Amino acid sequence: MKVVFSFQIARLCSAWDFGLLPDDETVTELCRPEWRQAVDACRLLTSPTYHLLRTWQCLPGLPFLSAVPAYIQEDPNLEFV
Repeated sequence: MKVVFSFQIARLCSAWDFGLLPDDETVTELCRPEWRQAVDACRLLTSPTYHLLRTWQCLPGLPFLSAVPAYIQEDPNLEFV
């Protein structure tokens, strides 16, 4: 059952990351403690929305694997892009 919920969270996060915002009821539902285990199991580390859900669920932070390529991570001019 946890796998099904994790899949739903992954779909929601992916849509939200691309600008498809969920209904207020969906956000309220995801903040309920019943979703905590599924959010933790999802591990969609490239999604900003996933990290937001982890914060809402009071879960410890995980590394954000951003879309910035590794070879330019240390470029001092990256902050100006």
